[in-house]
Amino acid sequence: MRHLQDEVRITFTKYAIVPVCIIAAICIVFAIFYWNKNVLDRNTESRELVADVMTGIVTDYEDRANAVARHGYDLEELKDNRSAQTALYTTLYHEVNITHDNTAFYLLDSNRQILLSNRAELPLHLQTSMGDWGILHRMEHNPLNPLIEFAQTDHLYEQDMVVGQALLKNGKVDGYIVFVVPGAYLRQAIFSPYVQFVIADAYDSTPIATTQLFSDEHFHKLLPYVRDVSGMIAIGEQHFYSSQQEILNGRLRVYAFSPIGNMLAQYLTGAAILLSVLLIMIPVIVFSVRRETRSKMKAIDELVAAFGAVKEGNLNRQTEIHTGNEFEIIGNAYNRMVKSLTRLIELNKEKARATVVSEVRQLESQFNPHFLFNTLENIKFMVKLEPDAAVHMIIALSALLRYSINNEIQRVPLQEDLRHLKNYIEIQQYRFGKRLRYKEQFEQAALSCLIPKLLLQPVIENAMKYGADEEGNIYISTEIKICGSDLMVSIMDGGAGIGEETLKRLHKLLRQGENGSVHTGVYNIHRRIQLLYGKKYGLQISRPVQGGTEVRFLLPVVMGEGKE
Repeated sequence: MRHLQDEVRITFTKYAIVPVCIIAAICIVFAIFYWNKNVLDRNTESRELVADVMTGIVTDYEDRANAVARHGYDLEELKDNRSAQTALYTTLYHEVNITHDNTAFYLLDSNRQILLSNRAELPLHLQTSMGDWGILHRMEHNPLNPLIEFAQTDHLYEQDMVVGQALLKNGKVDGYIVFVVPGAYLRQAIFSPYVQFVIADAYDSTPIATTQLFSDEHFHKLLPYVRDVSGMIAIGEQHFYSSQQEILNGRLRVYAFSPIGNMLAQYLTGAAILLSVLLIMIPVIVFSVRRETRSKMKAIDELVAAFGAVKEGNLNRQTEIHTGNEFEIIGNAYNRMVKSLTRLIELNKEKARATVVSEVRQLESQFNPHFLFNTLENIKFMVKLEPDAAVHMIIALSALLRYSINNEIQRVPLQEDLRHLKNYIEIQQYRFGKRLRYKEQFEQAALSCLIPKLLLQPVIENAMKYGADEEGNIYISTEIKICGSDLMVSIMDGGAGIGEETLKRLHKLLRQGENGSVHTGVYNIHRRIQLLYGKKYGLQISRPVQGGTEVRFLLPVVMGEGKE
């Protein structure tokens, strides 16, 4: 889980950086919009306008040529009919001067001689001496449709557009009508201050270009990058956005080139400025937020650390908060709370210690009165019958009573408890005689282990009471050994074994831990062990397969001199 300080810092950073990012995004969107509007859209609109202009010019002259061809003039009669010549000349002259484009027209006979024209002589590309090639030759082989072609002029970089159609008489070529549109007019018609244009023919020649940068020599190098492609290109140190489209069923193609060098420089400058601002502002924002958050959240860090110390059990930590606001009130309340908890815990420890000591003393003092009564009765009879045996019983009983009522001793070495257990066994053997057999087996290292005093005697007493076989004989064995860090004490009898219901009741009693003041015997031992050593240790009762009852103690291995 993240700390509150991290969450506050992230929140502040988010609300500080997000507006900056939004502003940057708006700038980027505006730049894209500006690019689309001033480059892409303008390029497309200008290109489509030029395409419409060129289509209109070419279509217009093709229609004029086709109209002359459809009229079916008899060129032989026209040679001798001066009035017919004048009428046709007036019509053609009017047609080519409607647009004031300085277009020349030529009506030629089958020998390619001028019948009518607004020019004194044929241009070089229409003269007969050119042989069987050029537009007239192509008209002859395609007489039914108007043709368009570009022809070189006297100027090195100048080409005119030639539009014409063959004239038929009885299915044979009788002459030609040709219109020659100046290239200068075409360039003027497609001029734009924002876009450069190139008109290419079907052979990818560039007869019309608004700048010499796109002449044939240069254009053929660019052709692989601009044909059927729209995008940015670099020509030398200049950058353009190019697009293209076909017109007149593929006979011509219009290329539009928008200069973007200055715009790219502006975009790069703007991008550099925006990136620089972001690179400066974001670290400044993050640093400022971190600094302000740290100063404002110092009190919370102090409180979190203090409560973390309480969680770990450290109640000695005091907070030092002097903010003059609510956090100082919380810090003072925390200090008072910790002091109160410390006093309460110490008080509870004293009460718990007193309670445990009291209960352990009470359990230690529970000596079976029946044993004492029976022993005194036996002494009374044996004083008369066996005075020496009575003296031994009195000595053994006296030592056992002194040992049991000495409240200054809580834990003793196992060796000492076994010694006092022998006094108890000796007294009982005077009572039971040969019917009582007792055997003990122990590891030598276990004799130095500290155990609660009178730990074994109540279990031995219980085994004598309930562990006799059918003939009244009592067999008791004690085995003591060390298993790792634990001391294992096992006491077994050879009787009929404890009943199933009694065993369940005792297991429930040991598991639930009922008040020991109403129980004696094995439960008192179990209770004493857990009060002294904890829930891990205690007493277990079972019925071995071979019969009888087994009582097992589990205690920690504690070495010492005892007397504590």
